[in-house]
Amino acid sequence: MNSSEQKFRVMIVEDSKKTSDRLVECFRANCPEIKIVGVATDYPQGLELFRKERPDAALLDIHMPEGNGISLLKHIKKEMPDCLVVMLTNLDFPEFRKECAIHGAEAFFKKSHDFDKIPGFFNGMASMYMTY
Repeated sequence: MNSSEQKFRVMIVEDSKKTSDRLVECFRANCPEIKIVGVATDYPQGLELFRKERPDAALLDIHMPEGNGISLLKHIKKEMPDCLVVMLTNLDFPEFRKECAIHGAEAFFKKSHDFDKIPGFFNGMASMYMTY
C-alpha cells in the first residue's frame, strides 16, 4: 500500500460508462477504506492512469478500445508486480481465465454474475494490506 495514503487506492479501466459509474458508486457505498484514484475508458488511458497513480490495485475490463485488459495486466505486473489486478468481463471463457492467471491476476469476475462480490473482495484486500 502506498504509505502516503490512508486508504487502499484502486483504479478502474472500463469502457462502459454505465458500468464504471456503477462500480464507483458501489465502492463509495460499500468500501470506506478504498479510494478510487481514477477511471479510464481504454488501454492508453488505463496505462497512463496506472503510471501516474501507482495504485494498490487495478480493476480491468478485458475488452476495451485500443487494446485489451490482458495486455494492460501484463504491463502493470511488469512495472509493479505488487499491484493487485482483478479482471472483469462479460465473456467468461476458460482461455481468458487461464491467461489472466498466468500473467498474475489475483481474481476474475463476471459482470453478469459476480458484480455484487467485487466490493467484498476489495474490502478483504484493503483490510489485509492496511494491517502491514
